[in-house]
Amino acid sequence: MTRPMTQILHILLIILSFSQTARAQGNRQHFLILYGFQDGLNTPHNSHTFITLAETSGSPFTRDLTALGSQTLSWLPVSADVRLLRLTPEAGRNYSLPETLRLAASRNLNIKRWGPIEVSEQFYFAAMNRIALLQSGAIGYVAEDSAYRNSVYLGQGGGAINCMHAVSDIGGFLRTNIMHGFAASQKIFEHLSQWRLPSPDNNEWVAAGLGIQYIERADAGLRP
Repeated sequence: MTRPMTQILHILLIILSFSQTARAQGNRQHFLILYGFQDGLNTPHNSHTFITLAETSGSPFTRDLTALGSQTLSWLPVSADVRLLRLTPEAGRNYSLPETLRLAASRNLNIKRWGPIEVSEQFYFAAMNRIALLQSGAIGYVAEDSAYRNSVYLGQGGGAINCMHAVSDIGGFLRTNIMHGFAASQKIFEHLSQWRLPSPDNNEWVAAGLGIQYIERADAGLRP
């Protein structure tokens, strides 16, 4: 091989390397899974809505699950016992996905999920900011949050929210009224779907990567 040809091949390899790096960096995908659980009677103190956000920078052709990272927003009192008659805020805690699933199993509760659906980067980072705010300890938990929610939503400092509004308000203010359980989770999923991106499949490979494919999918077969 001649020297000029060798130089040309070297340059092409450098260009290809930069191209692949740029494609990998620019190929981040973000996914939302929303969950709800309730007991057989759908009693409010045993109902819960929470989400997992997943990010992958793997190739869309190989779907590299090793690149999958996730964060869960599951807002509950520190004790995990929801006290409906308590009117003042108490300390809250953002539970992990395994902790929340163990809680549901320990109480023999029914659980469903909506998604995974692909969502915009803007929504993903808004959700990450919400998780950071909850974990900072600046926000309290209260089941009846009508007197405290606006302070959180408007960023005025302090305030307290319940699990539903911790999730729903990422996508804008949503009135849930007295809804709870699966009905509330469905409404919140529809509200957050405004941030959904078109996807060629049902993204169940994301569920498999997170180990939650066994949970019944309530939006199976639905498309944006």
